[in-house]
Amino acid sequence: MTGNPTGPAMEVGGASGIGDASTPVAGRGWPQPIGYNVEVTTTVDYLELAGDLLRHVRQSSRLTQAEVGQRAGVPQSLISAYETHQKQPTVPTLCRLLGAAGGEPNFWVRIPSDSTTSPYAPMTVADLASRIAAREDGEGGWRWIWEFCEEWRHEPLAIQRALVADEPPSTGDERLDVTLAALVELLATQDGVDPPSWVRNRSLPEPWYPYARSEPAKRLARDEAAPAFRTRNVMIEASTFGPT
Repeated sequence: MTGNPTGPAMEVGGASGIGDASTPVAGRGWPQPIGYNVEVTTTVDYLELAGDLLRHVRQSSRLTQAEVGQRAGVPQSLISAYETHQKQPTVPTLCRLLGAAGGEPNFWVRIPSDSTTSPYAPMTVADLASRIAAREDGEGGWRWIWEFCEEWRHEPLAIQRALVADEPPSTGDERLDVTLAALVELLATQDGVDPPSWVRNRSLPEPWYPYARSEPAKRLARDEAAPAFRTRNVMIEASTFGPT
């Protein structure tokens, strides 16, 4: 993992490069002002880089994990998992978190052509359903849902259509199966993409409140739910999934 890489590479995002500094920061030589231009040669490299860089930028900005999570619309526990190398964010998610933590919204990941690291590819809704079914994130699949939304927003319309074209396999939970249909319709509507036909016939017989427990919270969830969710009896605020 080195700065200013050379040779054949895959690039993700854009960057202003690494600025000048007289004193290394956090034991990794990161300078101020912070720009990101790094080479990742293994999955472990990226896992460690992502967590350490996020923690460094957050601490430099004198923000808590909870404050960064609130800015980015993700739980504090997810920020902690990234910073302690327990979970690996996708590149778009890392970019978003770095921006929320006060860093420059610039990040390059360059992967040499002979690297063993797989090239980045956005998650399809079928991939999302499979990951939820595997229960890998320990959070009922919500972490994967947030990351799918983030990746979707970075893709052009043609790619967005391809990501949701195929009906996903069951997650093993009917409520989440319906949630995925509602989510795809919401994202498609926001971005002017026609929802795929498979979303039409998914709905729950009774209202489901994933986060609301009290009656006032349930009323708020009903009022704030996007039509794509409300008509399917999934009562969750649209802001849960990021910008609307």
